[in-house]
Amino acid sequence: MGDLTRLLDEAKAAGLVLWPAGDKLMIRGPRSAEPIVRKMAVRKADILRGLRTGMLPRERLAFNFRQDVLAFGDIAAGWTPADWRDRLRYLAERCDRYRPDLARYYRRWAADIDARLPKYETPPVEVANTGNG
Repeated sequence: MGDLTRLLDEAKAAGLVLWPAGDKLMIRGPRSAEPIVRKMAVRKADILRGLRTGMLPRERLAFNFRQDVLAFGDIAAGWTPADWRDRLRYLAERCDRYRPDLARYYRRWAADIDARLPKYETPPVEVANTGNG
């Protein structure tokens, strides 16, 4: 798993944001990082397996995806970071009148996610398998 950990570190340093979406590995980042994306495509199954089993530390990712109880900064499983940020903003608007404390919390959470998203206009791409896995 050490080589996969190094690959995730390399991806993070290159400005790539990746997240598991079921059996897909989604990646967003600069076009200049395409060589790293190609390396990740070759190891897609290993990366997803490592994330599912806990063998790869999720802190290597820019975001923590959770299915159970969420903490500040987490992304709900099944959501993209941008969609979850937008959902939090929507919830903040709904809470403004009766729970301004909760609305402020949701806005801070959304701003935290927004600050960690790369500022690229390209949509995320699904990494396809290219052979072994």
